[in-house]
Amino acid sequence: MTGGLVFAYDYDKTNNERNNHEDVTPDDESLEHFSIAPLFILETTSQLDNLTISFNPSFVYDQVSDQHDIDNNVEISAYRFFSRKIRIDFSDTFIYSDDPELLEDENRSNYNQNRRRYKVNNFNCNATYNYGIESFVATGYRYEILRNEETGPGGYEDYDRHNPTLSLQHRFNPLLNVNVMWGYTRGIFDPPAPAVIEESYNNDTISNDLSEYRFTPRINYILSRRNTLWFSHDYTLINYDALLRSDSCLYEFTLGSEYHHTRRLSFEFDGGPSYEQTDGLELQWGYNAHLGFNYDIDRNSILTASITKGYDEQNFSSANTALGRSQGFSAFWELEMSLVRELDTGLTGTAFFSYRRDEHQEYPLDSFANTPDTYVDRETLREESMLNLKVYEAGCSLGYNFLRWYSADLRYTYSKQESELIEERYDEHRIYLTFSIQKEILRW
Repeated sequence: MTGGLVFAYDYDKTNNERNNHEDVTPDDESLEHFSIAPLFILETTSQLDNLTISFNPSFVYDQVSDQHDIDNNVEISAYRFFSRKIRIDFSDTFIYSDDPELLEDENRSNYNQNRRRYKVNNFNCNATYNYGIESFVATGYRYEILRNEETGPGGYEDYDRHNPTLSLQHRFNPLLNVNVMWGYTRGIFDPPAPAVIEESYNNDTISNDLSEYRFTPRINYILSRRNTLWFSHDYTLINYDALLRSDSCLYEFTLGSEYHHTRRLSFEFDGGPSYEQTDGLELQWGYNAHLGFNYDIDRNSILTASITKGYDEQNFSSANTALGRSQGFSAFWELEMSLVRELDTGLTGTAFFSYRRDEHQEYPLDSFANTPDTYVDRETLREESMLNLKVYEAGCSLGYNFLRWYSADLRYTYSKQESELIEERYDEHRIYLTFSIQKEILRW
């Protein structure tokens, strides 16, 4: 049994640009949270199984609004070996908070614009059967529930998400192995309030409910101790239940390599053609690419950087679940850099920077239905509905572990989002300071 206590200070200032009739006026939002969070961890383990229960409530005071809240973070995880070949893993996490950093699927920080409170529960169960050396069959199921205290105009930010998966890895010889992954996602969104539905629509024609299908085979070939060559094909199909939403599919073919030049320097590079098809539109050809490296500057410093070009779908992001949006896939560029350095015993500093540019579509749900069935007119609609979104993020952090049971962390992050839509533009400054005590209090 482990006990602890976490003291935290969270300062967050966001400047939003709102559209007030024809004038653009800045809208500043800020908060200052002081919190105290007791931590309890109970763990029991043996050679065959393990069970861990973590309970971390947080008593939060917002100095700006003079309000009190109680956050919750509860996690249960376990595994058990039923034989030397069969293992089952289980986990369940419940979070009640307004911290956007805890939302795994929020690749856009729209929650920062309003700092909304939410509840999320994640359940995972996986079973693995090892039938040979580096060869196994695995199946899993994930169930996620998201509920917001304040939903958007259409009420489409709350959802239930079911995600069964099946994977296979087979080793033919020490140099060649194959991975195959299949996944299915079913998203069920809360229907919009009747007051926001136009008379010409009903829930059957504008629902965000969807099914996603994924299939990814991959071949890995070890050329040498330093170099691994691989080829993969990724197929994704998005099928909406609504009649006015356009289904789409994506094919990506990728050839890549992982190369360890020295013990201190390694590279990852891959790329290949991609094409995306949206119902009612012409086939769109593109490409995917990734280049990254890790460099140990010395024993105390690590530099990592990567640049990625590809396609992404964000059906479960709050930015894309509002009433009237149907976006499918978006093309993106992403650059990430980080430097981690151990400054002294127990003292670590980090600096990071990232840039992401998304190009996605924004069109009325019935636009294709009212557009003549000619590729010229529909391609014109595609070009006119393209929107660009740019997100910059930079920051630094400092962490210090001392006297065995104590730690202190300070983190500063600056984020800026640029968009052709005024309501999506903002910049944010966030300072997060924590001091924690964690100690084993009982063992039996």
